[in-house]
Amino acid sequence: MDRFYKLVLFTGLIGLVGCAGFSVDSYPSLPAKHEAPSAQSYPGKQPSVEQRMPASTEPLAVIALMDASEIKRRSGHFESAVSSLERAIKIQPRNAGLWQRIAELRLEQYKPRLALDLARKSNTLASGNRALKSRNWKLIAEAQRLLGKPEAALKAEEEAARLVRE
Repeated sequence: MDRFYKLVLFTGLIGLVGCAGFSVDSYPSLPAKHEAPSAQSYPGKQPSVEQRMPASTEPLAVIALMDASEIKRRSGHFESAVSSLERAIKIQPRNAGLWQRIAELRLEQYKPRLALDLARKSNTLASGNRALKSRNWKLIAEAQRLLGKPEAALKAEEEAARLVRE
């Protein structure tokens, strides 16, 4: 069964990458390091398979690993989803969005301390990406709440709100 699952996943990824009508214009992109983030940069809680970053910003292997991670997450295979993102981080270790996505997965697994550390790592790499930093602070607030630290959660929410206002 495991071999069958891998074959189906591999075939699906080839289909997504090779013949899915890949169009750079159809995907929102993260702003470059020195640009202000746009309102379209990753709307919602997490990027879906349909909201990938363009090939000009991300290597194709990173996009494929992000897609594989999302497919695994949706089927409840969280450790495998994290593993895919960790491989993507080996390709792009300074990609704050990848670190943030792993933090979200760890929070979904009810591992708040690990999620907290990963979100902080993402914030250090996010430089001028205020939208990503705001999402990280919201994640930090949720993790602090799960750890029984309501005051710290409130401070994190205030920081997230401040980033949105400015």
